[in-house]
Amino acid sequence: AHASSDLDAIPQTEWDQVVALLADKKRTIYVAGGRFSTAVARILALNLQLLRPNVMLLDDLDQKDKGCLLDMNRRSVFIVFDFARYQKNIIRAAHVAKQKGATIVLISDGELSPIKTDASIVLPISTDSFLPLSGMATATAITEILLSDVYTQIGSSANEHFTEWELLTGGETFDERTGTYDA
Repeated sequence: AHASSDLDAIPQTEWDQVVALLADKKRTIYVAGGRFSTAVARILALNLQLLRPNVMLLDDLDQKDKGCLLDMNRRSVFIVFDFARYQKNIIRAAHVAKQKGATIVLISDGELSPIKTDASIVLPISTDSFLPLSGMATATAITEILLSDVYTQIGSSANEHFTEWELLTGGETFDERTGTYDA
């Protein structure tokens, strides 16, 4: 129930803007998250990589991914998941990306991360959870709906990209009957 009420809380114009940015293959997409939200960032990045070129997951902003920040420009889109206990390295990364000209999309909780000052678009979502830690279920659900809308917008070229990806990975298909991968 949460995801649908959260989806209602996201303004349609912002949603459509994010879908359009993610579907625009002339742009390079970078995705990052905090300590827990990296799991959701990974879902977004790995699925987008199946649909379109130039998608990078930045999961080590303190070390190996620093260079990616410096490579960003006006054609870059930086999708940042940032929830309470906002992390300094992610806030700093978004600030650098903004200075490089990137479009910052912030996906954050009701408290809203300090990144909101650098973000062009903010998708607010709840992190209500039965866990003492912030729940990522809603973020995951919203991410999957976002991917579905991006897939629809990209259209047939998403299928071509996916087919090329399958060939690259050996064209394995999963047989649900036997529970095995077949080449």
